[in-house]
Amino acid sequence: MNWRNCRLFGVATLFFVTLHTTGQTVTSSSAEHILTNMFDSVYALENVRFDMYSQERINGELVKSHAVGVMEYSPRNIFIRGFDTQGVLLNEILYKEGTNNNDALISPNGFPYININLDPEGNTMRRNRHFTILEAGGRYLVDMLKIGMVTYAKSGDINERLKVKSKDSLWIVTITNTDYSKHKYLVQPGENSRTIARKLGVPEYKMVELNENIDTFDDVQPGEIIFVPNYYAQKVELVLRKSDNVPIRVRVFDEKGLYSEYKYAAFETNTQLSSKTFNKENPAYTF
Repeated sequence: MNWRNCRLFGVATLFFVTLHTTGQTVTSSSAEHILTNMFDSVYALENVRFDMYSQERINGELVKSHAVGVMEYSPRNIFIRGFDTQGVLLNEILYKEGTNNNDALISPNGFPYININLDPEGNTMRRNRHFTILEAGGRYLVDMLKIGMVTYAKSGDINERLKVKSKDSLWIVTITNTDYSKHKYLVQPGENSRTIARKLGVPEYKMVELNENIDTFDDVQPGEIIFVPNYYAQKVELVLRKSDNVPIRVRVFDEKGLYSEYKYAAFETNTQLSSKTFNKENPAYTF
């Protein structure tokens, strides 16, 4: 069953009646409609320029980071500058799909003082990160949330889970799963933490956190029984721009509290890119 076809009767009427309320909760039917618009808007993006501040819980501590960059969705091309909490440049990362053996080219602002090539899905690049750079840009989040929406539609309790508020030029959508919990999962042949996360619609790092015997993202074996969450999160808070329905802030909570937060100081969509944008010879870059 497609969750988008499982709407409550009268959704269109409810949506147009409640869109212009300000600072108040509107109907869950409208929340579902707004999420649908967000999904479609994110999938329609060709490229983005962003300035993002994030914090992710790693080993029980919230690790903060700041990244500025530009990304093209298809082909998957990415340029990112990473900064520390004081605004000091840490590195530059360039990834061009189908080139450089699909490795990311990294220019560290310090030791070892030479460019290095790393697998963007490898543990070295993912150290102290919930996601790979390939999951940047919102589509991965949309994929995960859509899996949850299918479950909500089947269970018939979407009203209780989705809430939306209108505040000036923003929509604030909250997804709450009071039945959030962990359960056992038998790893099938050919599966790893990445494929399991995508199949179930759950955060890959959360599986590492839930299982003491899993030290890294590739430390999952067929036939092994592991713990996985039943939903992406206990609660997800999304702040969307009404102008284009794209998320500019995402907060994710689990049973321990804040799990991650991503906040965009800038998120410019479908801009004109030059031939130098994803070229390591760009004189503005340090490669």
